[in-house]
Amino acid sequence: MYLFLQYPKCSTCQKAKKWLEANHVEFVSRHIVEENPKATELSKWIAASGQPVKKFFNTSGNKYKELALKEKTADHERSRANRAVGQRRDAGETAVVNQQRCGADRL
Repeated sequence: MYLFLQYPKCSTCQKAKKWLEANHVEFVSRHIVEENPKATELSKWIAASGQPVKKFFNTSGNKYKELALKEKTADHERSRANRAVGQRRDAGETAVVNQQRCGADRL
């Protein structure tokens, strides 16, 4: 079972939901605006995905621009890269979790 975070009016979310349904993937849907991810959830998903932080944000959205998240995510990426170099023998190693990248996470 997966947790699918979505904004129902978003065309990308609609396409992802159709794909999940067409491929018989069991999921629980959660409206991302009405029930925002907790900081602990988001941190866990970002770490597990191996993806850049900006992949978890609507970079063309007004809130992203208003809150200057481009600069904040860049700072986070630098600190994450520094931690990775200190903790891993192979700092280039990544683990991509496709379900988390498209907004779904195992329950």
